[in-house]
Amino acid sequence: MDDPLPGITETIEGVLEKIVYRNDENGYTVARLIVDDSDRPITVTGNLFSISPGESLRCTGKWVAHAKFGRQFNVDIFEVTAPSTREGIVKYLSSGLVKGIGPKLAQRMVELFGKDTLRIIEEEPQRLGEVDGIGAGRIRDISAAWGAHQDIQEIIVFLRSYGVGQALAARIYKHYGKETVGLIRENPYRLCEEVIGIGFKTADRIAANLGVEKDSPFRIGAVIAHLLDQAAGEGHLCVPWPELVTRAAEATGCAPEMVDEQIAAKIDNRSLAVKERYVAAFLDEGQDRRMVYVRHLADAEATIAERLRTLEQSAKKEGAFQDQKALQWAEKANNIDLDDAQRAAILAALREPVLIITGGPGVGKTTIIRLITQILRGRQFRCALGAPTGRAAKRIAESTGSEASTIHRLLKFNPRTYSFDHNRSNPLPCDYVILDECSMIDVPLAARLLEAIPDSARVLFVGDADQLPSVGPGNFLRDLITSGRFRVKALTRLFRQKAEGGIITAAHAVNRGEIPRFSRAGAPGEIFFIEQPDAEAAAAMVVRLVTERIPARFGLDPVRDIQVLTPMHKGPAGTERLNVALRQALNPGEGGIVRQGAVYRGGDKVMQTRNNYDLGVFNGDMGSIESIDAEAGRIAVRVDERLIDFDSEHLDELVHSYCVSIHKSQGCEFPAVVLPLLTQHFLLLKRNLLYTGITRARKLLVLVGTQKALRIAVGNDTISERYSLLEQRLKLDTVP
Repeated sequence: MDDPLPGITETIEGVLEKIVYRNDENGYTVARLIVDDSDRPITVTGNLFSISPGESLRCTGKWVAHAKFGRQFNVDIFEVTAPSTREGIVKYLSSGLVKGIGPKLAQRMVELFGKDTLRIIEEEPQRLGEVDGIGAGRIRDISAAWGAHQDIQEIIVFLRSYGVGQALAARIYKHYGKETVGLIRENPYRLCEEVIGIGFKTADRIAANLGVEKDSPFRIGAVIAHLLDQAAGEGHLCVPWPELVTRAAEATGCAPEMVDEQIAAKIDNRSLAVKERYVAAFLDEGQDRRMVYVRHLADAEATIAERLRTLEQSAKKEGAFQDQKALQWAEKANNIDLDDAQRAAILAALREPVLIITGGPGVGKTTIIRLITQILRGRQFRCALGAPTGRAAKRIAESTGSEASTIHRLLKFNPRTYSFDHNRSNPLPCDYVILDECSMIDVPLAARLLEAIPDSARVLFVGDADQLPSVGPGNFLRDLITSGRFRVKALTRLFRQKAEGGIITAAHAVNRGEIPRFSRAGAPGEIFFIEQPDAEAAAAMVVRLVTERIPARFGLDPVRDIQVLTPMHKGPAGTERLNVALRQALNPGEGGIVRQGAVYRGGDKVMQTRNNYDLGVFNGDMGSIESIDAEAGRIAVRVDERLIDFDSEHLDELVHSYCVSIHKSQGCEFPAVVLPLLTQHFLLLKRNLLYTGITRARKLLVLVGTQKALRIAVGNDTISERYSLLEQRLKLDTVP
């Protein structure tokens, strides 16, 4: 066989010798293939769903050079033909393809029927009784197993003919089984509603290939669901009815009246057939103000309002703390002299059923949490401490000396039931709940949390209301504050103010709409500005700062200690291109795993891009690749001191995180932050975004860009509104 050229697409044919590894969940397979009657097999890898030794394969893909396992053929698509030789048929039948047929029985079948064996199984299964050792029961088992195998192959071929890749086809078959073809022919748009990883565009392409009309009710309904999901991804809980009609009509090319009918039908029809998990309506002051919700988001919004009222009104909380002795004890025990605002915040936390403490960095929020926790422990109160991210929870634990966890761990997510163990019927065993970094909590998570808090418990929400809102839908902390329903203690006095030009001072200056002061190049300080108007040159400067200048001057590790944050994903100074440049500079080499055009190697910084409850990692979690098994298609990632094993099905959820968006950095702190700020980022240059980016740095902050972009960001205090009615619900006396 000629020496193959790596990276060139080609087609090879051969007989499958054996399966080395197979992931039954997603079909990822490592196998040995005998090509061109050669005695030496080659290694093929890919989503080779439902293949068996002895089968003939026609594979299209690329050659790759694995650092450990050598030359391999990475399969993109393949076709299967049944074995044609007696030896191949024996190996095929005895491979485990048909339960109950081992090598000896397969040999007897082929000795009797020869090359006609597979046709006999397919067309005349009753003749299998002629083989010694096969009775009526075994004939039924063999026929059923053979039929299932043929179903799989037909389904894979069907899906592939409509543009569905091998990995996606395997995922679809796993979800629907032998009903796949019928269900998809009936309504291909159910794919984007029911199968993870398939969006509207993929389902729409399949539907077009199947001849589904553009004004099909299925298509209009799918567009409505797609637009609502898209809105949720942008932070909205709902969309105004007229806006949804307009956008759906534009996307489908259908008349607005047809879209309007489908929205109304989905709201009225509660049968399982329409999957009305995603639509609800909330009428507020007339028809023109109707809002359309994803169903679970409407439920979450109502749950928050109902649970907060219950917690607020619980009579069991009266009179728990009515004096200042506990506060005086805590001040003395910590040798600390609080100011009046801090004392008032602690006393309110001990007395109020629901309290919000807000303020920027350095105003003493962590100190207050520590003292409150000490007081509660001293009074034998059961206190639960939580935060949205593992890093934020670790900071609370270190500052208080008490156990703290992420909210997901606090509620104990159960992958078997795909729900939280702590809920309304099994509340948290606590008397008081303290939650930090609450600006990051989205509405769905807040609803699940509040459901699990006992009616008799007090709740303290702590956070910085001026930070960017949560990555997920809603604006939970801000809505709680602006509703005016709950006591809010805002802390403003700086206690950690350092030398002029410090990061904390700069953050507060930006929050007031002022340009911060920067240290001169070469002078001591925490915050620096490097003028560079050209985007390409700015990106090159960012890479040089991370790889050379900051490590040389400050002794910081370029991978572990320095984080690049940027407002945008696209462009020379966006996350995508900076990640490529930084990975090439910081972690070059050969080998690794290629996914969606990106190469992942051991030591790479990576970030999770969606909530994965099975693995226990969530959107925005960051870690580093500890090990790679390229042959098995697996990556082990260290996240918050936990080692998470990602198989090939979940690898698409990871992206490099040498550079991340400011939005995704919430809840994290880094020793050093490098932040490009250019006029090309104009659409996202806002005060709260810059403020959030600055507050992610602990010791060092370097801005690279232009003073003009800085002035635009500082001067732009507009806040992107998120469609939500939580604030209005909280203002009402009763939950609608």
